Amino acid sequence: MPLGQYTPGQALVEAPTVFDTFTTFNRGVKAGTGFGAPTIAAGAGAGAGTLSSIRGTDFAGNFVINVAAAGSGAGTLATVTFANQLAVAPSSVVVSASDNTGTAALAAGAQTLATTGFAIVTAAPVAVHFYTVSYTVIQ
Repeated sequence: MPLGQYTPGQALVEAPTVFDTFTTFNRGVKAGTGFGAPTIAAGAGAGAGTLSSIRGTDFAGNFVINVAAAGSGAGTLATVTFANQLAVAPSSVVVSASDNTGTAALAAGAQTLATTGFAIVTAAPVAVHFYTVSYTVIQ
């Protein structure tokens, strides 16, 4: 098939590639297995909130945080501590936070990027709401 032509239903890749070691694509986005599972802790922004459904690796994952009825506010919603310290701090961390209880997304971002982890900071979350927080680390 000539370059640039595609027929609907045609396989673009004959056999999938399975990555079982660290693999770097396009200047830093990593894929593969062998990454450790990070430790995630609720921050002051969640009040006495609790975490559940923690999934993922040092480089990408998600978790659900239940924001407490009192004491929550803008600031550090959670901290992520890498299982395996990185050689250099991430150049960026993409974060999203969606409210599972009703309203739309919560403004969220990463702060204090370090070789050991990062903090997830947000605007004030709604008390007694569950938020799914996802992150992708880019080196």
